[in-house]
Amino acid sequence: MLKKGPDAGYAAESKGFGELVCTSESKSLISLFNGQTECKKNKFGAPPKKDNVVGILGAGLMGAGIAQVSVDKGMHVLMKDMSESGLSRGIDQVQKGVDLSIKKKKMSRLEGEIAMSRLFSTIDYDKFKQADIVIEAVFEDLAIKHKVVKEVEKTH
Repeated sequence: MLKKGPDAGYAAESKGFGELVCTSESKSLISLFNGQTECKKNKFGAPPKKDNVVGILGAGLMGAGIAQVSVDKGMHVLMKDMSESGLSRGIDQVQKGVDLSIKKKKMSRLEGEIAMSRLFSTIDYDKFKQADIVIEAVFEDLAIKHKVVKEVEKTH
């Protein structure tokens, strides 16, 4: 066919395709494709996107690290510590992580500012009613851990 030119080749291809498309195998493959495509669709529509709120008890190294990963992934974070100075250190730690991501070109300055806007801080438990999940990241003292978990449970 190549020696007869492209027009003859196109005609031969068209004729071959016409013969194959009418076979039972072709019809079965088309039906299979359509069935798979239909199964991928959610007949009830997409579920509404919910803003996830992560509550973090403790603004130390562990709590700030969890907060940074969470805001980077688009979640709203409520970080609690016993003191304003502890919260300030935690926020600074998250900001350093975001700044490093910007420096390494993992995110733009605007994306970094948006990520930081999802971080909220508090020294009380009232706002933990909004949290979908609460992560405990306080000092390794069992009495303190029991106390903070008991306090946050009172909000729900």
